[in-house]
Amino acid sequence: MLSYFQPLALAALRLFAALLAWQHASRRLFGMFGGDPAVLLSFEWFHGNLELVASLALGIGFLTRPAALVIAVDMFLVYLFYGFPRGFPPLGGNLGEQYVELALVSALLAVAGPGRFSVDADMEANHPHLRMPLAAKGLERHVPQALGAIRILMALLFANHGLAKIGIGGTAGTFLSERWTSGVIEVFGGSALALGLFTRPVAFLASGMTAAAYFLGHAPRAFAPIQNVGDRAALYCFFFLVLVAWGPGRWALDGLRRKSG
Repeated sequence: MLSYFQPLALAALRLFAALLAWQHASRRLFGMFGGDPAVLLSFEWFHGNLELVASLALGIGFLTRPAALVIAVDMFLVYLFYGFPRGFPPLGGNLGEQYVELALVSALLAVAGPGRFSVDADMEANHPHLRMPLAAKGLERHVPQALGAIRILMALLFANHGLAKIGIGGTAGTFLSERWTSGVIEVFGGSALALGLFTRPVAFLASGMTAAAYFLGHAPRAFAPIQNVGDRAALYCFFFLVLVAWGPGRWALDGLRRKSG
């Protein structure tokens, strides 16, 4: 049953990742969302145009895999030069967590493809005789490995947020307060997801929690995710929905449980 939702979950992740990449490009190129417009023909201008083209292609699902790969590499390089020199691990906007998350989910899309509501899917369904250049259809067989690796990395980031909220590397919330409770959920939920243990129910819980965090804590501040600082929470939410639909991928204890059962 959940297999029906797999292309829908991928499409939701793709559309939101494209929206975030477009916002980054628009801030860099046109000074939108609190940015400064790049000087014509400068490095920032060329960089912004690359992000803009890739984000629009990803949004409509045209040549999804190469477009997603461009965004993944671009965001990783931005993190490497902007966030990494400030500290590690990449938790919080100042340390570039938003770039790491966007790089990871874009890498997953580069392997898994566009899901529903895409030009690529329409071409494949209605024009199977056409061979699109750079479509990289053969990458689909590596989805379990990509999903497993990215699940582990995203889950570790998620768990680290929880550690800070319960006083390990950050300011602890009062016992049984909202901050403390969310921290406990993030620590245990992130740890379970990293291990691939009870992946679908834990991911469902984590997706709901991050959605609530976005709408209650971030959305009232501003409309655009990169302005209200809710881009990270929303990306977690959409990625966890992919785990609900697809399962943990490779390197998960769920697979061992099924074998032993």
